[in-house]
Amino acid sequence: MYNEFQIKTGLKKQEETPLGVNQWTEDYKLLEWGPRGLFPEYLEMIIQYGFVTIFVAAFPLAPLFALLNNILEMRLDGQKFLKYYRRPVPRRVKNIGVWYTILDVLNRISVITNVSLRMDLHLRIFYYFDL
Repeated sequence: MYNEFQIKTGLKKQEETPLGVNQWTEDYKLLEWGPRGLFPEYLEMIIQYGFVTIFVAAFPLAPLFALLNNILEMRLDGQKFLKYYRRPVPRRVKNIGVWYTILDVLNRISVITNVSLRMDLHLRIFYYFDL
């Protein structure tokens, strides 16, 4: 598997294939997209969304940097999916599953965090408890 990944990513040169090989044969040699293939992609987006929404009051330029990162990442992920992985078999699902609950919790945490940062609530708590 690691040897295949090295060949697909260009880290290791592969010997030339014969001219009579079909395209579907070449596509079959690509890395398989497993049932948990989207998990790292969703996780990466959720982490970025969490950082941007929770700390936007502390660093207002965070959404701009996130946008630039997403533009670059879309290009790199598109290249990764087109060149290195087989086309996945589509499956019908109702929704995004547990990710919806995670997003809901992140939204609630970000509202509380941003309100407390904007109202200087933490300074009032420090003053009240004489810290």
